[in-house]
Amino acid sequence: MSVARWLILLAAFAAPLHAEEPYNLGVLRLEDAVRKMTSLNAAKIGLTDRGLLRPGQFADVTVFDPATVIDKSTCEKPFQYPEGIAFVLCNGTLTLDQGKPTGDKPGRVLRHGQ
Repeated sequence: MSVARWLILLAAFAAPLHAEEPYNLGVLRLEDAVRKMTSLNAAKIGLTDRGLLRPGQFADVTVFDPATVIDKSTCEKPFQYPEGIAFVLCNGTLTLDQGKPTGDKPGRVLRHGQ
């Protein structure tokens, strides 16, 4: 998978944390929204060494500004980069630096319970 495609998939998870999402309406805290997209999903599919920032675990880290992150994709143009995401690290490797893809591809496909 290309870095651009991976970042677009990332945007599908991080960018919806903006605008009229539940945490902005006071229904869901930001940290709970992040948990639902990370450790909760990892646990649901049996990935015990993923989803949390702990020693010995694999982790992807997205650094974003919740006040400015926004999904720029539309039905007509679905593959647009989000705004407000500054850095992404995949298993400790910088893959997005100041909003620009680095070209590194340290990720791998995970299977249920792997």
